Amino acid sequence: MLNNLWQKIRPAGHEPKPAAEGQNAGEHGRRPAKDQQRPKRSALDEPGPNPQRRWQAGEVLLGNYLIEAVHPAPDGGCHYYCRHRGRRLPALLETPSPELLAADTGGRHVLERAELRIKLGMHPNLAATFNLRFTRKMPLVIGELAAGDTLAAWLTATHEINPRVGLSLAIQLCHGLEHCHRQGVIHGRLRPEVIVITPGSLLKVGGLGLAAADQAGVAADIQAVGHCLWRLFCANQPFADPTAQQAARPLPRGADITLPPALQLALVKSVMTRGKEGYQDGAQLRRDLNQAYRELFKITCPYLEPPGGDYRAAIFNNQAVMLLEEGKEDEARRKLNRSLELNDTLPTAIYNDLLLHWRKGRQHPAQILRRVRANQQAGERLPALLTLQKSLKLQLSGLQEDPAQDPEGGPDFQLILPPQDLKIYRHDAERRQMEQKIHEHLRQRRYQGCHDTLYQLWGREGYRKDRFCNQIYEELLQVREKLQPFAGQRFLKLSGHRAPVRGLACIPRSRRIVSLGEDGRIIIHDLAAGGKPQVAENHELAATALAVCPHGKHLAVGCADGSVQLLAPRSARVAGQEMNHRGRITALTFSPDGKLLAAAAEDGGLKVRRLATGREDAVSLADSGPVRGLHYPDDSLELLTGSDDGQLRHWKSRLRECLTTIDAHAGGVYALAAAPGLLISAGADRRIRLWQRPEHSCRQTLRGHGQRIRALLTMPDERTLVSAGDDDVLLLWDLASGQQLFSLDGRGGGIRSLAPGPRPHTLLAGRADGTINVWMLIYQLNFELL
Repeated sequence: MLNNLWQKIRPAGHEPKPAAEGQNAGEHGRRPAKDQQRPKRSALDEPGPNPQRRWQAGEVLLGNYLIEAVHPAPDGGCHYYCRHRGRRLPALLETPSPELLAADTGGRHVLERAELRIKLGMHPNLAATFNLRFTRKMPLVIGELAAGDTLAAWLTATHEINPRVGLSLAIQLCHGLEHCHRQGVIHGRLRPEVIVITPGSLLKVGGLGLAAADQAGVAADIQAVGHCLWRLFCANQPFADPTAQQAARPLPRGADITLPPALQLALVKSVMTRGKEGYQDGAQLRRDLNQAYRELFKITCPYLEPPGGDYRAAIFNNQAVMLLEEGKEDEARRKLNRSLELNDTLPTAIYNDLLLHWRKGRQHPAQILRRVRANQQAGERLPALLTLQKSLKLQLSGLQEDPAQDPEGGPDFQLILPPQDLKIYRHDAERRQMEQKIHEHLRQRRYQGCHDTLYQLWGREGYRKDRFCNQIYEELLQVREKLQPFAGQRFLKLSGHRAPVRGLACIPRSRRIVSLGEDGRIIIHDLAAGGKPQVAENHELAATALAVCPHGKHLAVGCADGSVQLLAPRSARVAGQEMNHRGRITALTFSPDGKLLAAAAEDGGLKVRRLATGREDAVSLADSGPVRGLHYPDDSLELLTGSDDGQLRHWKSRLRECLTTIDAHAGGVYALAAAPGLLISAGADRRIRLWQRPEHSCRQTLRGHGQRIRALLTMPDERTLVSAGDDDVLLLWDLASGQQLFSLDGRGGGIRSLAPGPRPHTLLAGRADGTINVWMLIYQLNFELL
């Protein structure tokens, strides 16, 4: 990446050769007439950066940033205090110093420093860096313009420092520098003039600059913190080295203030130049400052612990929004995907992803509306999602234009703004208290209290993947039975296919997941072993259907040539050929005892093979069209089939007789499932029907999907049904009442397959983009009898 960026600002001596005589270079960005076409110009053909160039107030940078003020930067560069014209948000744009940019390797240093600053994320105690852009080869770093007074101005205006406030600010300053050092960033220019105190009392460290700092300068940064602390707490100016002045002693700012011994020691040690006598890192200084806080106020400072959270997801979201401003949709989409991989429930990234699908016409507005509703059910509701929902409804009603035709007429992409007050510390403190409470409930076996407190904590975060919450939930599942699921968590995402996932299975009593893509590839993911997925050696079979034996002994794979192969479940190597059909295999299933294998073909042929003896029974349903669904509902070995003619058929063991034929759907039957006393079918009419057994009367019809339903799955609790299809949502139903419980956003362009997961409360969903989601369902648990 650095090499590509370096090309944008490389020295003039490395510019491409000029065009040959007679060639018209053309205007950059505009294609000439056909008879005057010339080689397309790139950014390298633009004039090189002018190190002396300085923009003025009133000019617009990068098409959106209106300059309101210009100030010199601490490292010799220039700071442009701007406001985004569309979002009306303040921003700080930085350019490097002329000397640095003119140096042979200066450009590389600028890019390296900018990348390191971006990777710092949005730590509350740092002024965030969002993105790096170029204009006429001049690098521009876009960052947060923190509101508030600098520490220098605040100290000038404050004659007497409240020790509680002073120590709180000092500990926040340590947090900011510690985060920089953990990420390998040395500040190098820390002083009160680059530290901002927001109106919400949050301290933010700025002034990181674009010039590379000395990588051995951790000690120098600590000393710079010490100098700031002397100015914060003391009436006298800081000494260069207090150890060299025997009489040097920190004197308090206020006449009525006495500095506790721990604070006096911290002030002296923080500016020592002798390596082992001074602080080795900010954490040591922070602990001593907290000891001073305890000596004064008898409690631990509420800001002692570092703020939690992964700030990278927010930065990726913001970079995606900025890339969309440049028209770089593919790069923006990758950034949004990365953001959601880091934080699957980040509301702003979810909103931007949905809006991008709508703006670009990648999904029908009705489909996006269903996805919006699925995301509104969990966790915090983002107001922008409500706005998007309203706009989608207006377009569907014909009252609003297509956003592709009028992109300015609807909602806009949103940035995640850095925190501006101390709420984030209070939120973290509350979480730690709740975690302690949950541990205490669990230790005392107060399971109901543990359950209620866990869900209160987890629900605030949209039941996102969380190591602590997931671990406690798994422990509670061992104690009491599940009642009803009310939320879902995208626990894991598996990749490897280059086409929709047609077949999916979890090998029983293992954590191995087998998938079949429309590319014909068979892939095995071993969740226990980790590592890269195993691609089956026999993928040239052009597999079209997949089934796993209930005992995990065999994998059955149907192929495009009509053959059915048995594969070893660990290696997916062919163990033998079991059947031959005249047409492409469309469905496979094993009986509950694993002794029978049923296969259906595109020509309507249906066969059942006894694996022990090789005996086959066959029947032809050529007039009904291909059989899409096969299912053994119970141990009776009676088989249920669903065909393209919309009929369900109930067969006696080994196809000896068709007991019942049911006109089930208008159009084909695409998926089958079963529960105690119920047969469940989904058809081309986008309806799910629950059939009462044994009389096969339709008990209820479920509606909710807007496109073809591809798969049905009954959860092991035998009370919950999952359905999914081309509308890219998973719907969860209560089988007893037929009510829809909630929905989940597939985020894969459609769902092609469902399968039970490795645990009873998990399920697998194969997406149209070739990805597999491992979902975990969050259940209400019953502790009334304990």
